[in-house]
Amino acid sequence: MPKKKPRQKCPHCNSTRITFNDKEEMHCKKCGFVNSKSKETKLIGFKEAGKADDQRQIE
Repeated sequence: MPKKKPRQKCPHCNSTRITFNDKEEMHCKKCGFVNSKSKETKLIGFKEAGKADDQRQIE
């Protein structure tokens, strides 16, 4: 029987509920962690992400 590949996990919360987009950014659906190869790694909480959108609209 062939071996299964280990599932990739979020480095922040260890969840397997992650997705990848076109830019090869990893997004965790549980904690909101974003791991980007093009930018520095950052953690965006769902509440903080909403506040950031509001601030962009004001500016």
